Amino acid sequence: MILLVQTVFGQQRGQGRGEQSSITGTIDGIVIDSVSGSPVEFASVELMDKSGQKLLDGSLSDDHGKFKFTEKTLGQYTIRISFLGYQTRTVSSVTLTGLKPDNHLGKILLGSSEVILEEVQITDQRSLVENQVDKLVYNVANDRSLVGGDAVDVLRKVPMLTVDLDGNVSLRGSERVKILLNGKPSGMFSDNVADALKMFPADEIENVEVITAPGARYDGEGTAGIVNIVTKKKRIEGFSGRVGGFVGDKAANGNANISLNKGRFGISARGGLHSRFPVEGTSLLIREVYSNEDLTQLTTQNGVNSSSMLGFRSGVELYYDFNAFNSINSSFGYRGRGGSRDGTVDGSFENYLLNSLYEYSRENESSNFNKGLDWSIDYTKKFAKSKEREFSIALQIDTDINTNNNFASYSDKTYLENNDNFGINDEYTFQMDYIHPFSQMIKLETGAKAIYRDMSSDYKKILTDKATDEQTIDEKRTDIFNYNQMVYGAYSSLTLNLPAMISVKAGLRYEHTDLNGYFDSGRFDEFDNLYDNFFPSLMLQKRFKDFSSVKLSYSKRIQRPGLNQINPFINDDDPRNISYGNPSLLPERMQQIDLGYSKFFGSASVNVSLYYKFTDQVIENFLLVNESDTSETTYLNLGIRNSIGMNLFGSVTIFKNLELRGNVDIYTYDATISNNGEDLSNFGIQYRGSLNANYKLPAEWTINGGGHYNSPRLNIQGTQSSWWMYNIGIDKQFWNKKATLGIRAVAPFHKTRDMENIAEGNDFYQISTNTFPFRSIGISFSYQFGKLNFKERKTKISNDDLKTNGGGEQEG
Repeated sequence: MILLVQTVFGQQRGQGRGEQSSITGTIDGIVIDSVSGSPVEFASVELMDKSGQKLLDGSLSDDHGKFKFTEKTLGQYTIRISFLGYQTRTVSSVTLTGLKPDNHLGKILLGSSEVILEEVQITDQRSLVENQVDKLVYNVANDRSLVGGDAVDVLRKVPMLTVDLDGNVSLRGSERVKILLNGKPSGMFSDNVADALKMFPADEIENVEVITAPGARYDGEGTAGIVNIVTKKKRIEGFSGRVGGFVGDKAANGNANISLNKGRFGISARGGLHSRFPVEGTSLLIREVYSNEDLTQLTTQNGVNSSSMLGFRSGVELYYDFNAFNSINSSFGYRGRGGSRDGTVDGSFENYLLNSLYEYSRENESSNFNKGLDWSIDYTKKFAKSKEREFSIALQIDTDINTNNNFASYSDKTYLENNDNFGINDEYTFQMDYIHPFSQMIKLETGAKAIYRDMSSDYKKILTDKATDEQTIDEKRTDIFNYNQMVYGAYSSLTLNLPAMISVKAGLRYEHTDLNGYFDSGRFDEFDNLYDNFFPSLMLQKRFKDFSSVKLSYSKRIQRPGLNQINPFINDDDPRNISYGNPSLLPERMQQIDLGYSKFFGSASVNVSLYYKFTDQVIENFLLVNESDTSETTYLNLGIRNSIGMNLFGSVTIFKNLELRGNVDIYTYDATISNNGEDLSNFGIQYRGSLNANYKLPAEWTINGGGHYNSPRLNIQGTQSSWWMYNIGIDKQFWNKKATLGIRAVAPFHKTRDMENIAEGNDFYQISTNTFPFRSIGISFSYQFGKLNFKERKTKISNDDLKTNGGGEQEG
């Protein structure tokens, strides 16, 4: 790191104050029909170099004839505009300078060509999906049907992503996804991802980036890939804000944000509340145990439960540009979430060998509360001589405090049980990055990073005598678990922009992991582990002038075990179904090859990808049944897993009013494991599909609807049942399109939904079914306000450093 700082700042010597800055700028304009004076929609706009011979970027004019190129280096460009039935227009000497980095071309007139068109109707819209060299981008801001929704609704529409009925996110069939917020980890996703996503309003999201083959700059964590949620951060001079909310029969939320940008300073604030009303569900578990193919034991549990949740989130962000070369950005967030779950379980245990029947019941009352805060500060330095050259330092601190309480009363016990848990998770991240473009064709990126995680979990079980109310502490279930993890990383990558619009990006990342865990009581042995990993990556992309591209990539990644997967402490809240972690777990390792193709047709677009994934040291949850018919679930490194898959996404606009979008995933599950002499394997083909439609009516009315289907999901010991959902909504824009009012219904013809899980081994078969309310309906509202002078800030400095959170999610 010291050498990196010395190298960067040592190269500044000799730079004069009068040299031109390397800030980026924008080019925008409006394409107008020269005869009618009306906007020309969906015209092809090409950004060329000064000579007009090399294509640098491309876009389409929107439904108002507007186009815009952002984050362009200073210099001279040529703009070429063409559209069927019009003469091609070329605008030369489009200049961006340090004094005037933004060039507003204004109205550009297109004259009619002499070609006679016979009833040709061209329709299209701004592209919802962009296939960039290292990621796929879903532009949420262009999807009006998401007004009033939350992040779960957004992710369900993103190609390659699946969000199940519990809110769990998976990418290409794997839940080992790293979720980031503006390129950084957020503590709000460290505990319960599903609840956190439901608290995040869709109106605040600009786009979602799906990175299936992350390059060397990204952390090696997350075998499935990375999902980066990018919020709206338009730094436009003036004051602006937005309020919105949703009220339904099962949930309600409200949120607001304001921003003020003046000169080189800006500040924004946000806040929101989310409430999930109490809902009731039922559960059923049946477990059969066999000996020599004869049924010997049968366990049955019937349950009824009710749950609710209330949460909030808030934050402030500030930035200041000292000058064109130095900028600082800082943000602070505070959040909280609490929930409760009450229920009863009636169970029975039959032993056919002993001809005995044992019946019992249990009442549970549980509550949890999570609060957290995060603070980050980034410093970015740009340089005058070399375009796009940049050095940045970032620091982030995140703290989460979790409190859980579970009360249980058993019919067959003379005492009541209170299980209390208090946990603190602290994370500190420091990162340095340097970008050095040797020329317009060659760019070097390098950097270093350190992450320190300090976690503790204080468990306590209190037993209360039902007759005397005397309390005692169960020493066997009372302890403090301490866990520390250090991750050091360094990377380097090289990007080549070759002739014929070919891009190559190759990189290598190294990470060293040092972890340690121990219990205060010394009841369990202290454990530690050290391992080193290298992550090579390679991406090649070929772009064509017809707005199509082909991409080939290779990547290697790992999945470190999470805290719950390592912690050996036994969770026996349900004495018939216990679980515990495994401190000997090693990280899961994955290699992937991906081939993708994308094409924009004007009125339609298509993205298709083929991939192969190989994973070893697979971390799987493994269930076994002991002699007392108690199920024990733990985590093991088991065998290998292969997957071959295809993803297809397409969209088309018909007659300007009807837009259709479809997404299909097909992939294999092929796993083989060996555990204590028992060989297990499972193979199958899994698939999912979705179809969404928007229809524009007169007077700013829109009807939208969609449906999703997921085939049964496989794991090494069984399956999870298939699921589906559908929705329909209508909304209206008014007050000069500043306000939107809508109504949306989910599964209006299905009141409840069943989810079934099957697990089986050599001597047992288990099936569990959960039933929960499904049908919902609600009203949404959104309003934007503010006074802007529409003068874009001349300095646009952003930091896309990545700081990912550790821990692993278990793939289903």
